[in-house]
Amino acid sequence: MEDTGAVLRGGFVEGLGPAQFAERETVDRLRFLSQEPAGARGSGTGIVLDLKDPACLVGRGPAWPEPALPAGIGKVGIEGEEAGGAPQRRRGASVVLIDGAPVLYASDSLKVLISYTSEREVLTRALGALATARQGALAREGSPPGRHRTVVESLNGVSALDRAVSDLLRQAGFVSDPRGMRLAVGPYGASFSR
Repeated sequence: MEDTGAVLRGGFVEGLGPAQFAERETVDRLRFLSQEPAGARGSGTGIVLDLKDPACLVGRGPAWPEPALPAGIGKVGIEGEEAGGAPQRRRGASVVLIDGAPVLYASDSLKVLISYTSEREVLTRALGALATARQGALAREGSPPGRHRTVVESLNGVSALDRAVSDLLRQAGFVSDPRGMRLAVGPYGASFSR
């Protein structure tokens, strides 16, 4: 395929090894994205990918970045099911990408969230994208909203009941719950808090 020009060989994704192949259109798109002005980066919307999706390379090739939190939101200290290192690749677990970089990890039940950004605005957009994606998924399933447990208990080991964390989650469409912050889902996937 390389000889006929159908694919090109090169080092397109840093850290994935020397033998990489891509279609010409993909290479052109990567070149275009790498030439964006510096001010255009960081303004993208969040893309939510299931960690089991073959399109999600985070954790397979490129390593997970170091956890980070915006200033004023406790100390970074991963606890619970994610204490063993990198986030778990379980069915339903997801990552939010902004401008191609992992910004937020969410466990399958939303119990544990891990932030990889110290920018409050970027984290807020990632939380909003996650909430919208999960609300849409629950609406597509067609099951009653109360049947799903979608309570965030911690963000980077900081309790979701912490005022700074709960304020961030509330902006994204979560509501108070005795155990943390629950994703508010209406009968058609709409958030009750918006």
